[in-house]
Amino acid sequence: MRLLSFFISAILLSFSISSCGDDELPVCIQEKLDEFEADDTVCESTAGSIGGNLVTFAFRAETVYCFNWGSCNPNKTIEIYTEDCILLCELGGPDQETVCDGTPWADNAEEIESLYQN
Repeated sequence: MRLLSFFISAILLSFSISSCGDDELPVCIQEKLDEFEADDTVCESTAGSIGGNLVTFAFRAETVYCFNWGSCNPNKTIEIYTEDCILLCELGGPDQETVCDGTPWADNAEEIESLYQN
């Protein structure tokens, strides 16, 4: 009976450990996401417009967070933040910037996961 209780406890513990940690956003990124979701200038997804989103990318051996305001406002830049909420660069916008902190974005960024879509 003790052995069965041990196995059940071990299984429950493994589920609780795996359900936290990797899926949690850094606190500062979660705060930025909360502000982003509440911002009425973030584009909504429609048939003619790409909505705003938050996507993680692997960029120069680190995970970065890409806040894209969407296609309805071409003057807005796409903001790229580190896990420590340091603004690494701004892409797009009126200048159509494609280089992030001295590195071409398109050839060096790999999408990991979409975290939010408006």
